[in-house]
Amino acid sequence: CDYYCGQFAYTGSAMPIAGDLATYAYLTSLNLGYGDQTVAAQAAVFARDILFAWAQNGFLRNSNHTLIQDSTQYVDIPPGGNGSDPNSVSLFFSIGMTYWAQAEDLLIATGTLTQDDQSQLDAFLVSMEGLIDDSLPHTFDAGALGGGPSECRFGNQKSFQLLGSLAIAQLRRDRATIESFAYDKYGTTLVPWTLQVQQNIYGINANLVCHVGRQIPTVSPGEILDRNRDGSNQTLGYPNLSLGALLMAGEILQNDGFQALSYRGDQQQSLLMAAKYYDYYFGSFSTDHYTVVP
Repeated sequence: CDYYCGQFAYTGSAMPIAGDLATYAYLTSLNLGYGDQTVAAQAAVFARDILFAWAQNGFLRNSNHTLIQDSTQYVDIPPGGNGSDPNSVSLFFSIGMTYWAQAEDLLIATGTLTQDDQSQLDAFLVSMEGLIDDSLPHTFDAGALGGGPSECRFGNQKSFQLLGSLAIAQLRRDRATIESFAYDKYGTTLVPWTLQVQQNIYGINANLVCHVGRQIPTVSPGEILDRNRDGSNQTLGYPNLSLGALLMAGEILQNDGFQALSYRGDQQQSLLMAAKYYDYYFGSFSTDHYTVVP
């Protein structure tokens, strides 16, 4: 992945750490016997400092220090490094912003962020939403996914991009954007959540559309499109990552009044159908130590 994946969104990098610090501060503030008040206060300040460091100086900037929203500029950073494709760039920006929303929301709840702080951070959120939004047409090009079947475009990348965008919109209390990403209310969203549920979750009487040669050519209702990833720890790992992003995005929508849990696609696809499928699989074939492939 590119440079910013490792610095911004990977486990142990800036945003997950900020989210953990803010969570510790918030849980301690509830006075339920958890945590240490002094440490919690330090954690909250540290989390705030991380957010402002990225809001003021993170990512690529133009000559007037404005964040560059052209997502193609973030590919292959640093030059000559491991490189990246547009999917990786937008995927990890979206994952990072999910942690960001967690951190900022909890820092607001603890009173760590002032109204002025929130206004300053809000400008960064708008820029990041623009950056993620700019990446969508690039990543939706089948060529960006190695030239595979066009249906493969609806993989975990889109699930996380929706989650990142919805997390930002929820944090900003931007209902119009939430409605747009939920079901394309205004006809401007390339992949709304409703379409992603239909395309990412196999429904009743579905045919396998995104696959590699070594996989079983049949699918069961509730399976996730990302089962096409057949590397070590991928065939189960990626579907559950993708489903997790859809579930968290669905929770945001549910909290905003959209009936995400009861939504059904054109082949009866739903979050509950997918959750029940994988719950049955792990409950039937997993132990504490390994998963048996039947």
